[in-house]
Amino acid sequence: MQAAETIEFRQAREVGDVLNVTFHFLRQNVVKLGKSLLFIVAPLVAVASVFSALMQASWFGLANTGNFEGVNWTTLGGQYAGAIFFGVLGTVLAVAVVYSYVELYRAHGPDGFEVDDVWQATRQSFGRMFITALVIGMLLIVPVVLVVIPCLGAIAYLVGIVYFGVIFSLVFPLRMHESIGLIDGLKRCQALVKDYWWSTAAVILIAVIAYFILSLLFGLPAMVMTFFTMFHGMEGGGGRGYELLLVAAGLLSGLGNTLIYSIPLVAAAFQ
Repeated sequence: MQAAETIEFRQAREVGDVLNVTFHFLRQNVVKLGKSLLFIVAPLVAVASVFSALMQASWFGLANTGNFEGVNWTTLGGQYAGAIFFGVLGTVLAVAVVYSYVELYRAHGPDGFEVDDVWQATRQSFGRMFITALVIGMLLIVPVVLVVIPCLGAIAYLVGIVYFGVIFSLVFPLRMHESIGLIDGLKRCQALVKDYWWSTAAVILIAVIAYFILSLLFGLPAMVMTFFTMFHGMEGGGGRGYELLLVAAGLLSGLGNTLIYSIPLVAAAFQ
């Protein structure tokens, strides 16, 4: 059996070439990368999807019955907290899996490692990716106080989010590849993007748009059920059968998004 072609990451490319090689890489690695994401990340995403679906069912039931006095706010709050907690963990874990996969690919080629190797590398890199995500999240959220300034505050915040968001998008693959500290990683990102901000923004934007289009397809069943409930209404949220269908639709959306989330991540790695 002929060995698969090894795609070179360290190569200067135009925007179109970066996007083309991103999808070429994903097609080449769809089976192994897909297995890695499903085996490692899917359990957390499944739990988050179940919590989210149960929370939606509870809210629909409240909206349809109008009985807000008898609601168990503890249960509803627990469902919301569970969806957020496991959703965030699943997202960071997906980042760690994709970039662990990329590093193994760069070191050993497409046929030189297995899913178990991805798992071992992910275990070693998860803490680094989690701390990076936590700090980046704080850096992007804390300046939200600027929004209180009329007009210009909101504009300044949005401009800052876009500008620094593009730069920060490269810190995850950079820290994975060069094994440098977070502060040094942020400085390195600024140096790399200095003369290439617009091309980097174009790559990330187009990759994110592709991700959102595909995520809409996976989320279509959940959207259909949501609209059906809004327009027809079901007493108590439609009963146990409705909850089960909503959970199933949420699982489909969550697992599908887990797979296609690799699109903007791989694009950032090539950029």
